[in-house]
Amino acid sequence: MARLAPTSRPGVGSLAKLAAGQLAVLFAGQAWFVILTWLLVVSGAGGKTGLVLMFAAVPRALLMLVGGAVSDRVPPIIVLRVAALSSTVIFAIGAIRIAAGGVSLWEWTVIAALLGVSDAFFFPAFGALVPQLAEGAQRQKANALVQLSDQITQIAGPLAAGVLLSQTSSALAVAAVAGAAGLGAVFFGSFGQPNTDRGRTDVVGESVRRSVAKGLSFAWANPDVRALLGTAAVLSLGTVGPISVGGALLSAERFGGAEALGLLLGAFGLGALIGVGIAAATKPTTNVRMVLGLTTSAIGVGFGMLGLAHTLAVAIGVGVPPGVAVG
Repeated sequence: MARLAPTSRPGVGSLAKLAAGQLAVLFAGQAWFVILTWLLVVSGAGGKTGLVLMFAAVPRALLMLVGGAVSDRVPPIIVLRVAALSSTVIFAIGAIRIAAGGVSLWEWTVIAALLGVSDAFFFPAFGALVPQLAEGAQRQKANALVQLSDQITQIAGPLAAGVLLSQTSSALAVAAVAGAAGLGAVFFGSFGQPNTDRGRTDVVGESVRRSVAKGLSFAWANPDVRALLGTAAVLSLGTVGPISVGGALLSAERFGGAEALGLLLGAFGLGALIGVGIAAATKPTTNVRMVLGLTTSAIGVGFGMLGLAHTLAVAIGVGVPPGVAVG
């Protein structure tokens, strides 16, 4: 992996900046997800929400390995800065378009696709940077810190989005999201000047295409990785609709509006935080397939029951257990 210069080597300050930057950017993403879904539902285009989300998911999936290969050749902190700044600009454009009179469906799909591209480079770069900032026994603490930051955004992002949508205009809500992403870019920009060395010796001279092909070959050859990737794909297909489109429709028709959607998704995030805590406190198992079977079954049952909820309190109670299983 590309190395940071000695002047920007690990330290509590660097890890704190990394976690803060991650928190700000992921907070923006979580809040945006709620705002986008709500605006599509209330505009009468709720049936097209899946299409818009697909335009975000496809480039993210197709380019994720490319993002990882780029982070092996370019200092990951630079990739994070560019990704965070790109997301800030995209969110800002969305806010301007909403304030100017609304956003058409094709504009939503373009915005979603561009954010998907940004995510495809952000997440691999972030994953590559953590091991560079913490070594040995400190790496576990660093991973715990960034995991905690991630889980916090799953609760705070939807709650903040619900409040913003109910108390301000949609343009101001999206502008606040842009501000959060911009704050993340500031944290990433506060790192020391990265080294210009272009990466590890094992990728020098190797094309990005070959690196991507090696990653795919490894994933296909490893049964557990295949199982994890297959399960992740099925879960994405089976849960994005119920928790986003279904949750927004339920909130609009039964639970009272955008704040209810924020509370519902926040409950799911709270469950995920609890699940991560349980996983961290229990002895790891080598039976990956058993864990996947149990958790996916719990997720399926939980989301199935969500459609039967007729009050917000019941929906929140039903939303926590699937979040625990995801965690």
